[in-house]
Amino acid sequence: MRDYKVPNELVVSIKGGSIDALEVLFTRLKQDIYSFAFSYFRNKELAEEVVQEVFIRLWEKRELINPDYDLVSYIFKIAKNIILDQLREQARHGERYGQINPDLIYSSESADDQVIFNDFQNLLKEAVELLPPKRKYIFKLSREEKMTYSEISEHMNISINVVENQMSKALKHIRQYLLSYTDSVF
Repeated sequence: MRDYKVPNELVVSIKGGSIDALEVLFTRLKQDIYSFAFSYFRNKELAEEVVQEVFIRLWEKRELINPDYDLVSYIFKIAKNIILDQLREQARHGERYGQINPDLIYSSESADDQVIFNDFQNLLKEAVELLPPKRKYIFKLSREEKMTYSEISEHMNISINVVENQMSKALKHIRQYLLSYTDSVF
């Protein structure tokens, strides 16, 4: 990211509802935000969606902008939150524990980005470790050992319904854990 300071007049204009001022800011920052998002996803469409969503959220919250605060930092905080929302969405859809999605494997060299990704992975691991022992075992058999529910059922000598129920509860717990911690951590 380039070292860029948004002129105070531009910030005040955006806060006041100037679409022209927002377009100026968009033109100046879109490539940096795109590069930042692309470093996480390695997917052009997802990175473009992040850029659009950043400026939509900025516009929706323009009244809350403090002209004395660094607007670029605020914008990149919005971008990080959107990226984390996308990562949580991947986790919600049952992607394999410990590897969100092969397309989302982190590859950026930025220290801040690495910290965020590692924090997210640590939260995911913490959420799993907090599961009751039997539920955690079932979850790990499914996600880490890639066993089917039927194989888990046979392996543990329990019904498939019990496996499904425990997996549902595990995923719900992980989702709630991530949602409760992510916004406050990042």
